[in-house]
Amino acid sequence: MKHSWLFYTLITIMIWATTAAVSKMTFASMEFASFLLWMTLFCTLGLFVILLFQRKLHLLKSYTLKEHAWLFSLGALSMFLYNLFYFLAINSGSAVQANILNYTWPLWIVIFSVIILKEKAGLRTFLGILLSFVGIVIVVTRLDFTSFASAAPLPVIYALLGAAFWGLFCVLSKKVKFEAFSSMFFYSLYGLLLVFVYAIIKNAVSLPSFSGIIGTFYVGAVTTGIGFTFWIKALASGKTSIVANLAYLIPFLSLVFIYFLVGEKMYLMQLVGLVVIVLGILVQKR
Repeated sequence: MKHSWLFYTLITIMIWATTAAVSKMTFASMEFASFLLWMTLFCTLGLFVILLFQRKLHLLKSYTLKEHAWLFSLGALSMFLYNLFYFLAINSGSAVQANILNYTWPLWIVIFSVIILKEKAGLRTFLGILLSFVGIVIVVTRLDFTSFASAAPLPVIYALLGAAFWGLFCVLSKKVKFEAFSSMFFYSLYGLLLVFVYAIIKNAVSLPSFSGIIGTFYVGAVTTGIGFTFWIKALASGKTSIVANLAYLIPFLSLVFIYFLVGEKMYLMQLVGLVVIVLGILVQKR
């Protein structure tokens, strides 16, 4: 198909835009640690099936012990710490706020790239970082500092920590060159081991309800497995810059799904803050 990249991109955007809303709905029927466990399990199984259909299972044997140390570390950052804090933010606070703050991860990529990779930061970089932080302040406070003083800070901290861990994962991933699907499988597998320990500590290793299974299957297998597969296909068949820019529709569409599926109210200042955050990211890319 001539425009197959557009099909893959739009399907991926729609799938990823539903993650926050479906997660929030699923939390109503199961404990948080159990959600995390089953979601990661379905993600791991989904990636295994993808490797099976792509006839890439042999790649699982190709990694060295040193490379497995990298895979474990990156899996801990992405599939455990990122998921832990991102979903904690959704579960303990506003899905709208968590969704918006989650999309500060490109900002953290820039910050960690300067610190870890020693990449040069020009005036545009600092301006973009400043704009993004202004956007964060707008989202969190809605410019009502009186109400903010009595608001619960933990959901905000969780969301920003999640975004920071994902940004760190992206930066450290530049130091290694792994095949996309087999490495994602190991990230998920090692993340699953850590989540399993977390679930045992929380005494949450149990069979969820039918609605819990459907929700965790969707968030785990569909958004990660199918979403990641289609995203790779979109990048491979289309112009990377166009595909990447279309991805900025995700946080805005997420707000729509949260409103209609969860019924959570969105404030004008939160939308303004999101726009400012995205502008800050785009300024750095120009």
